[in-house]
Amino acid sequence: MDLGSLEKSARIGGSLLQVPGATPLILVERISEHGWPLVAVLGRHESDLSGPLGAIGDLQAQGLPLNLAGLLPLDSDGAPFLEPYRTRIGSLVCAIDAGIPWPEGQPIVPRRLPGRLRAPHPVPLGRARLSPLEAGQLKDLLPEWSRQHIEEVFESPPWIPSKDGFEAPWWPGVVLPSGVQVLWDPLELPTAAPVQERARAVLRGQGGRPVPVLPLDADPRPLQALGMLSPDLAVFRGPVEAWKDLFLRLATLPAPPHFCARC
Repeated sequence: MDLGSLEKSARIGGSLLQVPGATPLILVERISEHGWPLVAVLGRHESDLSGPLGAIGDLQAQGLPLNLAGLLPLDSDGAPFLEPYRTRIGSLVCAIDAGIPWPEGQPIVPRRLPGRLRAPHPVPLGRARLSPLEAGQLKDLLPEWSRQHIEEVFESPPWIPSKDGFEAPWWPGVVLPSGVQVLWDPLELPTAAPVQERARAVLRGQGGRPVPVLPLDADPRPLQALGMLSPDLAVFRGPVEAWKDLFLRLATLPAPPHFCARC
């Protein structure tokens, strides 16, 4: 057993879970009453969980009927590491990724995230077309970026040399060329789902400005792992007050039938 992992688990008040052959996971539970609706929040670092943990404690003290499962993988390369823990975590209202970075730190609602391809030599890739609205919003969000830079990231990314050949992002909607290896699949999120809409409303209220719905140049695998736990996903970060607002809104959503390893 890794002493450092145990110390980290104790620091944030969690339990260290480890299934043979699986990524070890710290599970930080804030269970006010067993069987209440449960929200899961995934972080990459301890600090990612400080906001939601602080918020849920205050809200539960005020009687909000909502439980929280904070998830912190200890050694993950982004693979679907949550599958072995599905029953231990139980049924969820939704799952939230609090660790995916936003462009230039500006909040957005992600619509598409790219997978990854590998090939012995570069091969032609189709173009991931941006709509005129997306192109305009990206330019507003990233004013220092040239049009060419935006195209190279979000529309026509180049092949980059790697130790095993060449790799390139694979955006949703781009036809998979022959002779390439899929390292991981792209992801397309429903942007009008209730959880996404509530997260967007909170971000809009906190920042006092519109929150665009845009492609996000980030690793989709943590969200794909969360999709094993719940089909209702969102990306969200913010201070304690923002998390409080979000949890209050999520508590109004219908909860799925309860199940967990304890029942």
